[in-house]
Amino acid sequence: MNLAFNRARRTERDVCELLGLAKGLLADGVVTEAEAVMLRDWTRRHPDAHEHWPISALCQRLDRAFADGVIDETERLDLVDLLESLVGGKARVIAGADAATELPLDSAATHCHLARVSFRVHWEVCVRPPEGM
Repeated sequence: MNLAFNRARRTERDVCELLGLAKGLLADGVVTEAEAVMLRDWTRRHPDAHEHWPISALCQRLDRAFADGVIDETERLDLVDLLESLVGGKARVIAGADAATELPLDSAATHCHLARVSFRVHWEVCVRPPEGM
């Protein structure tokens, strides 16, 4: 089989799995230290996905948070914000909506039009580092 095809399918599966994990972690509105460690361990078990957004953004955030060996409350709150951005917000998780997750690319985006092609750009999750970092 085509290795590139299989890799693309694995990456898509990993992104879907990550979004499901994020929804589960956010179900109670907090991310504990144990949950953050579990999420970091999950990213380590999926190295092929590290170069693809949103997993790349999560890996960068987790690397910064665990740089000193522990994740403090401020870093966990920042992780909650990132995960909420990835799954489309807190209200959908609390409401128990089981519809497909929308990535933040689908809302509050800048519209760009080039000839007959249009696309959206969303920067907040990927570019903006947490306050104080």
